Order: sequence, then C-alpha cells, then structure tokens
Amino acid sequence: MKAFEPMALNDENVQAIYNRCVAKEDTPAEDRAECMAFIGICGYARDVFRKIWFSKSKIAEDKKNIYYLYGQLEGVHQPEDLPSARHRTITVGGCMRNCRGEQWFKEKRSLLMLFYIGAVLLCDTPISGFTSSSYAADLANNITGKMPEPRRQIATDDVTFLSDKVTPTLSPEDSVFRAWWHLHHEDWE
Repeated sequence: MKAFEPMALNDENVQAIYNRCVAKEDTPAEDRAECMAFIGICGYARDVFRKIWFSKSKIAEDKKNIYYLYGQLEGVHQPEDLPSARHRTITVGGCMRNCRGEQWFKEKRSLLMLFYIGAVLLCDTPISGFTSSSYAADLANNITGKMPEPRRQIATDDVTFLSDKVTPTLSPEDSVFRAWWHLHHEDWE
C-alpha cells in the first residue's frame, strides 16, 4: 500500500481530485452518488443548483486527500461555529482562504470543485450541503406563510456543517510543515 503524501490546497490538486472522482459515462449506476453542495430546499435557485454525479468508489479512494485539503481551510483552523448549531460549521468565506489567511485558488471553479467533492451524498465527505444565509433569514422572518424565492447567488456567509473528522492540517509548502508532520503523520497513515 502506498504511503499517504500530504498535498497543498491549490487549484491543480483540487481539479485533479475532482476530475478523478466525477462519474464518467461508463460509471455503473450503483457506483454513482450525487453532489449535494447547493440544493433548492436550502435556498438556491436552479442556475446555482447543478446535478453532478461522482463515483462513490473514487471518492472513497481519495477520501484522505479530500479531508486533508479541507483541513487546510481557514474556517477549520479558526472555527466559525454558529452558537445554535449542534455540529461544527464552516462558511463559504471560511473555505476561500487557507490557514495563512490567503486566498488559495486562482480560479473560482476550483473553489466550487472543492465544495462539490466535499458534499457527495452517501459518501463519507467533509461537509453537508450549504444553506443560503439570506434564504434562512427570509424563512425565519416570514410572516406570509409563502415560501420565499430561492437566491441566485452563493454568499460568503452561507453555511454548512463540517464533519467531526476534519482536523486542521498544513500544506507541505508551509515553513513549519516538517515539524508539524513529524508530530501528525501517524494520524494520516
């Protein structure tokens, strides 16, 4: 068995995992699982909600890599938990920066790909689907009894639950990585 090799949170690594894990035409139906990152019942309009299918077996093969990349997010290193939440939470904004506070992606599609590989239904993935914060506020303040209109955009304060298995990690590019990895490598092997 090949030893786990930590990877940096960047466009190339996220896109590579996404491309490996997305279902292909020949992926059997029983090996397919739908991404649930942005769905209508959580306040997202059809143009935001995209049906994307992944290979469950490929997600399982890349699970450690996916969790490791999520561990480098600022929102994991500096918890953003909502006071009323029963589980840890993270916002879109907390996913946009790495643990050094730097935007980790050059292309917005890489950020979306991270969300998609992180929220695959029926797979052990780091996040559940996001909830539109403005839609949630509209529901809470609703006095008409009619459902509010879904929102067309993703906002930085939209929130999702974070798996308890997501732990803070460092990029191999970080200056203190070697010392940190010496203490934590057993957790990943």
